[in-house]
Amino acid sequence: MLNHIPIGWRLSVAFALLLALLGGMAYLGLSRLADLKNAVNIVAQDRYGKVMRANAIRDEINQMSISLRDSLLESDAATQASHIQAAKSHLAAVTSQLADLRRITYLPEVFAVLDRMDVSQAHVAAQLGDFAGLIEAERTADAHNALLRQLQPVYGLLPTCKAVAVQRIRYDCSRISGLLLLHRSGCGP
Repeated sequence: MLNHIPIGWRLSVAFALLLALLGGMAYLGLSRLADLKNAVNIVAQDRYGKVMRANAIRDEINQMSISLRDSLLESDAATQASHIQAAKSHLAAVTSQLADLRRITYLPEVFAVLDRMDVSQAHVAAQLGDFAGLIEAERTADAHNALLRQLQPVYGLLPTCKAVAVQRIRYDCSRISGLLLLHRSGCGP
């Protein structure tokens, strides 16, 4: 049957099909490129700031831990008090950054992690008060034990320790970063 159709018509139909296929591929490519642009804009404008806040919380927790450690290493009461005050100011910064992050986020998974972080932060605040009282009473050995057991569990060396609040906050900051960056924004298939 194709033998009866002139070669010009056959070539015209083949080129028309080829052009239609090429046009479809161009349309699909441009629409996917627009989806990619939207996804990049969401990450750059929305999620990057939230991830930076989560990283700032982790940095403040690390600075608080350093201040607590330094307060144990110092023998001068005034220097110890300044380190404890620095730790309290870092904890206050964590509290405000948690509130900011809660205000600007919208993912239910992140809210669940933030709820857990609030509990951990409250536990750290209570333990920090106890730690400061031990330092002021010059009970360095008890303060050292409180630091290890309550505020800063050391990499699984104390498996019976139930208060892992500082490590949990660090982990939860990383979890929030992952949730924000991996959350699908309605782009793509």
